[in-house]
Amino acid sequence: MQIHRPMRSVFLIVFVLGPRLLWAQEARSSASPEFLFVCSEKQPQPCATAPRAISTPEPEYSEEARRKCLQGTVELRFIVGPDGSVQQVEVVKPLGMGLDEAAIATVRTWKFEPGTHDGKPVAVKLSADVSFSLITDCKEKKIKKAKPRK
Repeated sequence: MQIHRPMRSVFLIVFVLGPRLLWAQEARSSASPEFLFVCSEKQPQPCATAPRAISTPEPEYSEEARRKCLQGTVELRFIVGPDGSVQQVEVVKPLGMGLDEAAIATVRTWKFEPGTHDGKPVAVKLSADVSFSLITDCKEKKIKKAKPRK
């Protein structure tokens, strides 16, 4: 009997690794926005230092996705609060079959050292790709590569 073990990869990607991950901030009339973006050449002040991941547990595979050998990446956006907790998680590119929910639930448990602005902890908007892949006999079953749903 062969044991099926999922290989899960979680990649936290902040602006430093790819400008596509941050999106334009809505114009706000308030002098202090709800959150800031990570400072970069393309992100003018006010901006913040990038939060640093302290704990990023991996997600569990859903049984439905495991049975169908579904693999792929869920792209999420979220805010890291001034206390380092994850808030307001939203799916940007879903996979389905319970993997979106698994990715959201796991990212909500992640802990960060918060980003700062003028030396004070602030809320910072980030994105992360949560990847799901299986090391099993799925090759015999013809692995189903997920196409992002819209």
